[in-house]
Amino acid sequence: MALFKDKKDLDKVGPIRSARHYFINYVLEHNAIYAHIGQSPQAESDLKTMKIADINGQLFDSQRARNKQNDHEYWRDRKKSAPHNSYSSIDNLTNIAKKLGYAVEQSFKKVLNLSADEINLENIEGKNDVVEAEKITAGYHSKNMNEFKYDKETKTYIKKAKGIQAKEEITGEEYKIKNLIILQTTSTEIRDGENKGRIDVKNVGALNGYYITNGKAKKIIARKESRYDITKYYDLEGNEIKLNDGNTYVMVMPEKEKVTITGAETTATSEKTEEKEVNNKKETSKKPSTTTRRR
Repeated sequence: MALFKDKKDLDKVGPIRSARHYFINYVLEHNAIYAHIGQSPQAESDLKTMKIADINGQLFDSQRARNKQNDHEYWRDRKKSAPHNSYSSIDNLTNIAKKLGYAVEQSFKKVLNLSADEINLENIEGKNDVVEAEKITAGYHSKNMNEFKYDKETKTYIKKAKGIQAKEEITGEEYKIKNLIILQTTSTEIRDGENKGRIDVKNVGALNGYYITNGKAKKIIARKESRYDITKYYDLEGNEIKLNDGNTYVMVMPEKEKVTITGAETTATSEKTEEKEVNNKKETSKKPSTTTRRR
């Protein structure tokens, strides 16, 4: 899921995929407008009952390619195969949102705790939870691995997925990541009788993980008290961490798979962190904010 804030000049956004109910949890915490094309039955139910501000591309998709004479709100890139070929633009999505009565400008509590000063992770006295992170490998299974390599010149991470360099589709530039957050969780198969392999992903509660930036990695625990609450990230002492100013890539992966972090002289692998470490910072679950976007 891509989140765009104050981006008004993006002429091609996508590929846009179908909605899933666990993605709605992120929509809620960002008070975002959810652009998708189709949805699972579970997401369809949540979109209606929770009154999510969503834009379903199935209602606006021409099923045709875009050209100068035929500029559709959603369009298909015929160089690609469905379902990986549906696109729109920020202008188009904004115009649709206005027609549907959604607020397109608002003030809302920030989700990430960004720092104006550069953050360089260091061990504190008596703790050794910060390690060098020149290369990180993490994946969903053995045939779907991600690799992140640190570029010292730009102080960012370069991503490969399944051995292929991740690049911005239009410019061809390498995708650079300032803040990398890797979280490990559990998922279960949804037995809805359709046998389509749909899953339920746990992203509410406490998740173990890592915050990685500027060539260092630190163990963290992410906490989201309810579907409506903002995800907050804590160190193992229970303090909310600050992130570097820049883009943030959050990867949520199975806890049964390993995260391998390699430095110049060391290699570390993931292991479970006790949730009790941040219990002293647990927050009270809140009801939906009155500023939440509604249909």
